Formats: sequence, C-alpha cells, structure tokens
Amino acid sequence: MPFTFEGENKVNSHELTKIFSNESLFGLMKFKPCGTYQESSYGWVSPFNNDKLVVEISEFIVLKLRIQKKILNSKVMQDMLEIKVNEYIDQVGMKPESTTIKGFKEQIKDELVSSERAQVGSEYVQVVIDTKRKLLLMDTTSGGIIKVVLDCLSNTFTTKSSYPVTPIINVIESNINATLTTWLNPDNLHSDLELFDSAMLMDVEGKNKTQHSQHNLLDSVIAKEIEQGKIAQSLGLTWQDKINFVINDKCQVKQIKLADKEDTETQLSMYSDDIAGLLECVFESLGGFKEIQQDSLLD
Repeated sequence: MPFTFEGENKVNSHELTKIFSNESLFGLMKFKPCGTYQESSYGWVSPFNNDKLVVEISEFIVLKLRIQKKILNSKVMQDMLEIKVNEYIDQVGMKPESTTIKGFKEQIKDELVSSERAQVGSEYVQVVIDTKRKLLLMDTTSGGIIKVVLDCLSNTFTTKSSYPVTPIINVIESNINATLTTWLNPDNLHSDLELFDSAMLMDVEGKNKTQHSQHNLLDSVIAKEIEQGKIAQSLGLTWQDKINFVINDKCQVKQIKLADKEDTETQLSMYSDDIAGLLECVFESLGGFKEIQQDSLLD
C-alpha cells in the first residue's frame, strides 16, 4: 500500500533519511509480547533477524512490524456464554437482556485473554521508506493493519515535528477508473507498460462486476463491455517485460511476479530498483501527484 510524503509541507530526501534512520527512536517501540491482560501487541523487529531495527539499503530504509494477537476460540466462548446464560436463568428466572449478554461476552473475553487457553498468533508487515521518491510502502492492503503501522510510526516519534504522509490515491491527478479504462487501448499505455491477462470491469455504480482472468484483454468481449459503459476497477500489466502486476482503483499494486517464470535468481522486494521504477512509471502514467495539504504522521 503506497503513501507519499509529497505535498505543500514538503520534506526532502535528506530529511526523510534523517527522520527514519534513527535507530534509538524505533527502539522506543520495539516489539514486546502480549502481557497477561493484553489482547494484542505490536512493535518493531529486525527486518533481517539481526540486532538492527532500521536497515538502510541505498535510498531505501527498511523496517518490519510485528503484530501479535491472542486468538480466542469461538466454540469455547460460545460454550462459556451458554453456561453463564443458564446460570442467570436459574438465579433470576428469566432470560437475560441483550445488554446483560453483552456484559457476559466481555467477561468471557477478559477471562480467556488472561488464561492459558488463548492461542497467540503473529503477523509481520514490511515497511519501506523510499527516500528518493518520497514514498512509504507496506506489503499489505488490509485497512486494519495499515492503521496499526501508521499508529506505530506515530508512536515511535517523541518530538512534535510534522511528517506529512497521505495515501497515493488522494494525490493522483487523474480519475483512476477512467485512466485504467483508457489503458485497455494499448496506444494509451506508457511505453514501459503492456496489458497482461486480467481485468476487473464494473458499472459506474460499482455493482455489476466482471472478473476476467487469464484473458486476452484486447478481444471483443472486453471491448463490448466497455461500449456498454463498464469501466476498469483493476488491470493486469507488465512492466518492461520483467514484472507482471495488478493495479487497482485504490492505487494498490498487487500480485507482483517476475514475468520470466524460469528466473529463479532475481529477488523481488519493495526496496529493489525494479519495484521503485515500476511504481514511478505507474504513478507518472496516472497523471502524477497534485499539490495538497497532507495529514501529519504526528498530531
């Protein structure tokens, strides 16, 4: 999920590097496992399993966030709730009201969180700061996880400096759906881009959707749907004959894979020049960024 540091409150590459390469600040939010009464916990861990929380690779700063959650067994919770409800009926002689049941559920949740019956699971999110292109990248499209990453970044910094960041979708000049739709005509594509084999088309209300997978995007089926008024929600593309990917109308770049399936040596990562070049090409093709006042990473 891409964010940008561009806007009215611009921050230059040197400032970005200075801000995000401060190891001691990230140490303030180093990951700690869930405590007895905590349902979840998050914090920074080493991106490469050593003692470094912040790793600089050329113009990229690489971070890694660990999110730990206690997983509560729904069957156990339901069984415990039935017991509490039956006990209530035996004592009071009537079924509990919805507010009482809600209170029971909260009690059960607290009991399980603090007990050994709660299983613990972790998710990891790689975060990359591209200081040259002023991008903040994450290898997730989950809104909930993105919020946790931004919260952790905000909590990491103890100063009141303003580090403006905003989702790419909020600063793209063009209408993304309209632009993606025009790209179904190869004449409208950037010279480094080619149509691949997938597209999601929808009506203007976003309701009637058609998924085309492993499909020739230049055939009459696609053309007919466009003539009937459908627009593109996502497109499969190839960049420089090297990388296949999908771009959607939220400016999310997903399903990134090498075009050459026999290439087992090339490593794709968010901090590679190829991915940076791909993103630069896509955002430029979408019209570039408009100047706006951004939200601050810190309040």
